[in-house]
Formats: sequence, structure tokens, C-alpha cells
Amino acid sequence: MLEQIALIESAVWEAGPEAVSERIALITEKYELLSEVQATRVSLAELRAEAKALAQRSHNNPPELVDTDMSVIRSVEIIWTELGQAEEELEKPDPSPSRLRRISAALLEACKTVVMYCAELGDIALKNAAKEVGSTGAKWTIRVLAASYAAQNPGIQSLAVRIFEFAGKLPNLP
Repeated sequence: MLEQIALIESAVWEAGPEAVSERIALITEKYELLSEVQATRVSLAELRAEAKALAQRSHNNPPELVDTDMSVIRSVEIIWTELGQAEEELEKPDPSPSRLRRISAALLEACKTVVMYCAELGDIALKNAAKEVGSTGAKWTIRVLAASYAAQNPGIQSLAVRIFEFAGKLPNLP
């Protein structure tokens, strides 16, 4: 970050302290977004590892796994992939505003798909909980929590919005 601040164009420095302050704020915001994207990917990586472990359990008489809607699986993978692309783009000295906007839109759309699935799943889980408690109830709870974490987490949605807003500031640089 300090190197990028030191390499601010001469025209910005000559424009005065306000222009320099705006540019430094933008550089700082970029690195804050990058840090948040990286932290979110670490959290999602842990969740993905737990989900894989659940799918591969091998004890006697395990409860059956319930198929997850393919659109949700794709959406969670889209979230993972788009966060990776956001990280890659934010690591560049001059990130592309159009690419950041596209990444933001894809993140929000994927979150929307998973949120809708979670609402439907939560309704089913509540109905099933009234009928049966135990392994099936735990199975539904795990699915609701995992999907909720991936998309209802306000952090991912607000991060997508912040990326979009940041992209809007980029073309306005002096």
C-alpha cells in the first residue's frame, strides 16, 4: 500500500492536498476491501472443508445425505470463484472498474439464489422438526446453517455492494 501511495502520479501531487488525500483514501479502501475478501475466502474455505467431511463420513449406519438443489451448489461455487476474482483484481495496481462491477453483480445474484433456497429449506426444516427430532433434524439444521452462512451472511452481500461502490469511484480519478 505504501509503495502505491509513493507512486501516485505527479499530476495528483501538483493538484494539491485534497487530491492527494482523495487518492490515498481510495488506495486505502482498495486494500481494506482486499483484506475483507481474503478473510471471507478463508471463512468459506473452512465451511467448504466441513461440508466435504460431512459428505465423506464412514461410520456404521450414517444418516442419508439429502440432495442439495444444484442451483445452490453452483451459487456457492460462484461466490467462491467471484471472491477469488475480486481478490485477483484488487491486487492489481489499477483494478478494472467494469470487472469489479461484474464481480459484484455475480456475487449478489449468487447470494440471492442461496437466500431463496435457505428460506425454502428453513420452512421445510421447521415442518420436519415438528415430526421428527434426531439425526434428520440435525441433518436439516446443518444444511440450513451452511447455506445461510454462504449467502445470508450480510458480510458477503455488503462486501459485494462495497466492491460495486469502489468500482464507481475508480474512473473519477484525476
